[in-house]
Amino acid sequence: MSETNHPYSLPEAHRYFAGACLETAAGLLRQPTRTAEQNQLLETVAQTGYYHNLHTQDKTAFVRCLWMLAKVYAAMCNSAKSLYFARKCRSESGEYREENALAYAYACEAMGRAYDAGQQPEQAHGYLQLALDVADTIANEQENRQFLDDFSLPCTQMGNNEVI
Repeated sequence: MSETNHPYSLPEAHRYFAGACLETAAGLLRQPTRTAEQNQLLETVAQTGYYHNLHTQDKTAFVRCLWMLAKVYAAMCNSAKSLYFARKCRSESGEYREENALAYAYACEAMGRAYDAGQQPEQAHGYLQLALDVADTIANEQENRQFLDDFSLPCTQMGNNEVI
């Protein structure tokens, strides 16, 4: 079968799979406990979403993917990887402007979660508060609601001492 027979374009497929991976990762983060296998799946789907987002040409979706990786690694108690992806997210978001408030809010939350995972509560609090302050400037109500829902995703794991 040739590539031209597909009912969708390659960028559309990447966008679809990136979104599906993000939703799977979010579902795993919502679980109060995860097994080592579920942690591995969490990391895998977050990384797979990253791969697909590289091909979407959607800057905000890419920033959100980096945010997810920072949050996933924070939840898995890997502060070094969390901070790596948080800094990458912050770099990709650019400086705050009203038109990029959503991306900037995600980047601030990523930094806050990474610092929290690294047991740096002052820096974490500052970035998390900034993320919420920036969220107040997101003009699109649906985007604002999506960010606040994402912000509320748990970033810790209780009841399971197995860490990858």
